[in-house]
Amino acid sequence: MMLSIIIPVYNTEKYIYNCLKSIYQQSFDFDFEIIIINDGSKDNSELEIKKFIADYTLINIHYFKQENQGVSSARNKGIEMAKGHYIWFIDSDDTIEQTSGKIISKYLNLFPNHTLVFNYNRVINNQVLRNKMPIEETHLCLKNHEFIGKITSYLWNVLYQTEFIKKYNIRFIDGTINIEDYHFNMQYFFSSFNLNIIFINEVIYNYYLNSSSTSQNKNPKHLLKLADDSLLIHSEIDKKYQLLLTEKRLKEAYSLKKELSHSVMGFFYSLLRFYDIEACQLYYNKYKKENLIPIELNSTGLKKSLFSFIINNKTLFLLLKKYVKFK
Repeated sequence: MMLSIIIPVYNTEKYIYNCLKSIYQQSFDFDFEIIIINDGSKDNSELEIKKFIADYTLINIHYFKQENQGVSSARNKGIEMAKGHYIWFIDSDDTIEQTSGKIISKYLNLFPNHTLVFNYNRVINNQVLRNKMPIEETHLCLKNHEFIGKITSYLWNVLYQTEFIKKYNIRFIDGTINIEDYHFNMQYFFSSFNLNIIFINEVIYNYYLNSSSTSQNKNPKHLLKLADDSLLIHSEIDKKYQLLLTEKRLKEAYSLKKELSHSVMGFFYSLLRFYDIEACQLYYNKYKKENLIPIELNSTGLKKSLFSFIINNKTLFLLLKKYVKFK
């Protein structure tokens, strides 16, 4: 068995060496390869990568440099190069826990031929905050239609089975930089009813929130790009929902629809927080045209039910934007 670790790199000269070193320090019970895709970095990231390769010559590292095409293209290249039975995506400005190798080895031995979803830490200004997993157990085995509300939006706390990625041609949409990880997970977790998932309440990853990250960039032009990506990906997920209905995979279809509704609600909340009223009106109309509105939520929670009701009424939504300030 082998694990392929895919790391896209763009202008992370301050972090990439420590990221790679945290992987080198692991004790895995199996072989692993590190696939580094330099997506046209303009800083000294390449120097740091080559320094690490020179310092740690015994590691199986594949380094590939391409013109800047975006993180989605870089990850797709990594998938193309991967030879492992499992794929683990790691961001170049993060690190993995010192015990990650032992934890992963333990659960891969206990649950072969399963997709593993682990817990993680958020690191904000050197303060480490453990994420709260949506399970109480140490670990929990589920089928794909059973984990409504439990699907991770991230890539780096999941060990993906390469056979499913390649069999169902699961890829990122080139050029997308927003919720591209969410889209990948929706494709993957709903690819096959035969997919078995283990949720494991042990931390393997440290997610650093940096001010330079894509999610923290509030430039107006950048925000419009994020909104366009959201619309594209939500439309693609809706197509997957329609396909599941056609295939009579009803439990999976309804689970996917609920996940999609929650994600669309999240986007509309972002519209209220970060966009002007003209942009709110523009994207409301675009979502309506793609039949992503009205939202079908069926939530028992009062706040979510009320917000979905407001989203489904354009006048109420725009009035909310006009008269209420969101933080």
